[in-house]
Amino acid sequence: MNSLALGGVLKRIYEHFDMQSFSNRLRVQKVIYLLQGVGINLGYSYSWYIYGPYSTGLTRDAFQITNFKNVKPIGFVEPSTEKKFQEFTKKIKQKNDFWLEVASSIHFLKELYPNKTKSSIINEIQNKRTKFNNKKDKILQVWEDIEGWII
Repeated sequence: MNSLALGGVLKRIYEHFDMQSFSNRLRVQKVIYLLQGVGINLGYSYSWYIYGPYSTGLTRDAFQITNFKNVKPIGFVEPSTEKKFQEFTKKIKQKNDFWLEVASSIHFLKELYPNKTKSSIINEIQNKRTKFNNKKDKILQVWEDIEGWII
């Protein structure tokens, strides 16, 4: 996907966007990962990183979006894809960075290790970053939010 198309997709999710803050860089990684997780493939490949799934290609394309306020939102040609996108944005639009990072990490690990148990995936996420060590209940809540949707 090119940066113009990526910008058009992001414009439909966020009114304002730039790659200057860490939070925005994390959000673009996780939102696009989850979008692909629901079946809207934008062509980005991901690997496991400190903050969960990460795509170098996506980072490159997102940094090329230089004037976001002038980017035009784009729709999807296929009606079923457009509907899926609209449902997706309703679910994730107000989610915070923690939720996005945990949801994308759960999905990534579940895809990579389909036979791993729920508790082992949650433990892996808790142990990945010290700030998650005491957040088992919140991680479980995210799991419940996405169960039946993307996992």
